[in-house]
Amino acid sequence: MRVLITGASGFVGSKACTYLKDNGHEVFAHSRTYCNFPQEIKLIRGGSLSNIFSKPELLEGFECVIHLAGRTYETNRSKKNCYSKYFKDNVEETLRFAELCSSASIKRFIFMSSIKVNGESTKNRIPFHEEDIPSPQDYYALSKYEAELGLLKIVKDSKMEVVIVRPPLIYGDGVKGYFKTILKLIKLRIPLPFGSFVDNRRSLIYLDNLLNFLEILIQHPKAGNQIFVCSDDTEISTADLLRELSYGMHKKNYNYNVPKFLLLLSYLIGKGQIYKKLNESLVINNYKSKKLLGWEPPVRTLDALKKVSNQFINYHKKF
Repeated sequence: MRVLITGASGFVGSKACTYLKDNGHEVFAHSRTYCNFPQEIKLIRGGSLSNIFSKPELLEGFECVIHLAGRTYETNRSKKNCYSKYFKDNVEETLRFAELCSSASIKRFIFMSSIKVNGESTKNRIPFHEEDIPSPQDYYALSKYEAELGLLKIVKDSKMEVVIVRPPLIYGDGVKGYFKTILKLIKLRIPLPFGSFVDNRRSLIYLDNLLNFLEILIQHPKAGNQIFVCSDDTEISTADLLRELSYGMHKKNYNYNVPKFLLLLSYLIGKGQIYKKLNESLVINNYKSKKLLGWEPPVRTLDALKKVSNQFINYHKKF
């Protein structure tokens, strides 16, 4: 299948291009920056997608779009001045581009949203699923939800189908953000005080599992005009996550048990969000993905964590 992937220089996009190419798809990659792809992947460089593909005929020949491009991180996602940035990149640009796609030959438009559309935590409730009433808590999540609503409106009068994917935290080789920070701390054997965080549960998704899921969405006849949450099969506590990463690098656990009331002092020094993020639960129910699509995550969580920690320490030994 002829697939256009946007955001091809990103953590997910760069791996998605090579993964789909290796699985026999004809891949075109859009990026604002240069990407060192194999020559079989056709790179389209430029800024605004709606400017590059300003006429629907420029999109003729593509069968599927995987839209990964967008604004992903601001230091404070709740500040009002962040909303205009998120709205411009994640809503306006996405919907302008999708309108062009719907007027062209595109059969399916896959949009990478976020589980944050459902909310921030599953504490005292059942796991997140597709039928939840959305509850975005910051401007990033709100922008993803507004883009979802706009896409579903576009395809009402279009032959193009849309598929919305809401993953949790994605980890794998080349991961960024706070997961990469954790890997760095473990690599340096810095003692971590989160051994008491054994009661929370978090769903994650290994990058290879997500890529496998995306390939199914490209072609599965039942995926059109659907919303999916997706994750690894095993949810894990913070303490277990840090232990598995530590064992993967050093065969020793550098996460120690410190009473939680001491960690609550982090609120007094302005680091309360770190405590909250590591202590809260966020669990996903994969039932729809399995029942409707027959999907099973091909890589077990513990095997994936071991592989990621091994890749991280072996790569950084070179420098």
